[in-house]
Amino acid sequence: MMMAKNRGLVIVLKIIAALSIIMFFVSYIVQSMRQYAQIFVFAALLCALGIYALTKKK
Repeated sequence: MMMAKNRGLVIVLKIIAALSIIMFFVSYIVQSMRQYAQIFVFAALLCALGIYALTKKK
């Protein structure tokens, strides 16, 4: 079961992951920002890994 103090951190990670995915699509559409697309994917993957680590059952 997830501890109460981690709940806020999980919510923040979910928001950052959602914004990273949105910014990936924006940066992929805008030609001048295409170099940053990889960074947003990496950030979303790190957030997903953090959410998994905080919510997995022990």
